Order: sequence, then C-alpha cells, then structure tokens
Amino acid sequence: MPIRKGPLLIDQYILLQHPDGLIPRLRPRNFFCGRSVAQRLAAVQAFYDQVRKRLRIAGVKKFSFQLGKLTPKVSGFPNYAVLRGGRVALTRAGSAPSSGC
Repeated sequence: MPIRKGPLLIDQYILLQHPDGLIPRLRPRNFFCGRSVAQRLAAVQAFYDQVRKRLRIAGVKKFSFQLGKLTPKVSGFPNYAVLRGGRVALTRAGSAPSSGC
C-alpha cells in the first residue's frame, strides 16, 4: 500500500484480520489543508479504488475500510471516511471545515 504518496499521504496502516479490514491513518493537515469537502471525497475515493485493486489482486474480495486520523492511540480515533454500501463516504469529522492550515 502506498505511504506518503498521492492521492492521500498515508502515515500508518492498521490491518484487521477478522473480518478483513484496513484502516489507513493520516495527519489532519494532510487531509484537510488545501482541499474542499468535494476534493477530500474525491481523494478518498481514488485512494480506495487503488486499495481495492491491490487487495483483489492479492485475493481479498471483501474487506472493511475506514480512513482515520493519525493519533498515538491505535483505537478510539476519529474516522474521516468509511465504506458504506460499496462506496466511500466522509464522516462528520471528514466533512468539517479545514482550520489551522
């Protein structure tokens, strides 16, 4: 999986085994700064499409996906986007206005 490459500058991946799942995490500034809500959603969708293609090649057909905020904790962090019905959707945190950029 790409790390610190477009369309999202991912810093860390958390892999779940049961059920198969992937939680890429990134710094807030790498998600919010310079991007509108529509641009964030497009970047998440493009990233998810890359991930889905790589996982299918590896034989993984079904998996969960959450895009999370990079924090010192490995649980209890805010998600910026989730997979719903086969499509990515921004959460309330992911749709928030950018600040402090």
